[in-house]
Amino acid sequence: MTPDDFMLSLRPDTLTEESHRLRRERDLSAAFSAYRRSRSPLTARLVKTALGLAAAAAVGVPYAISSAPAAAPRVAKSSAPAGSRSTAGPVATVDARSFLLAGAETVARTPAATARYWFASTRTFDPVKGGGVLAVTDEVWSAPSGGRLVTGKDAAYLPARPGAKLPKEKTVDHGPMVLQTAIGGARVTDESMADLPGGHEALDAWLREAYRGAGKGLPAEAAAEARAESYPSFVLGAARYLLDSPATPATRAAILRILAAQPGLTMKQDVTDPTGRTGVEIGLRDGDFRLVIDPTGARLLSFTYTGPSSPEKWSGTSVRAASVSGRQVAILSSGWVDSLGARP
Repeated sequence: MTPDDFMLSLRPDTLTEESHRLRRERDLSAAFSAYRRSRSPLTARLVKTALGLAAAAAVGVPYAISSAPAAAPRVAKSSAPAGSRSTAGPVATVDARSFLLAGAETVARTPAATARYWFASTRTFDPVKGGGVLAVTDEVWSAPSGGRLVTGKDAAYLPARPGAKLPKEKTVDHGPMVLQTAIGGARVTDESMADLPGGHEALDAWLREAYRGAGKGLPAEAAAEARAESYPSFVLGAARYLLDSPATPATRAAILRILAAQPGLTMKQDVTDPTGRTGVEIGLRDGDFRLVIDPTGARLLSFTYTGPSSPEKWSGTSVRAASVSGRQVAILSSGWVDSLGARP
């Protein structure tokens, strides 16, 4: 695994499940304030639906998340027969857009933090010949002055293959190293992630410029594939990287808002990621990437790539290094730490 392969599979995030759960009601109240300030009928309708979801939760009303492509939010009435005593009550239904907008409100209110190293631990599940997957955990401590890479940790075939050769765990401490992530025609590092725009319109302009430069510097076949990608698909892939980095809370909130505005979004509830955690799957019709986000809409749990696999000769390039069809990457832990070996 090259450093590019490793870094492309990593997913940092400073948010914790506990903090999401404790702040959910407060953050959706903030969404209501955004709704009252909004002059856009569409945005107002979406945020109002998120508020309805919070109100339903407050009184113990069950809710469901639509698995159909994004459509106008609605509240469905109970299907209990007339005269019967149903304890379920009405079911509030929220679509992909309002789900992502509510998540953006949560992320935007998260205090910015920093320390010496950015730590991320991920577990990658790659399909293997004959069926099943090879699961491997990787860890990184990253800083401009140097860091540590741990690869091949807890490697296992699922299901087990007795006698099969497994990758060996390796730990490498290194000095200054510049590892880049390609987002279209742009190249960003962990350090430059913090300088990305935090405003919705400014980040959208940056993404569109990166989108226009997609394929630059790649072999002809790879460049043609990159340029053929639609902008909504590009945004979904960019969300996988930006939610997966030490970008500021403002930038992560902005990419969620930009993603929420894309046409053709699909959503499935109660999706289980490779490690057994339950979340909400966000994708696009016929898209290559699917994201599994925690139920608050604020934290990326895992992502899946189902597009074409890259030829081996592309493995040294940043943009396609992680393109293995059927690959799933689960984010185990991430955050800022003060020393090598420390974990959030």
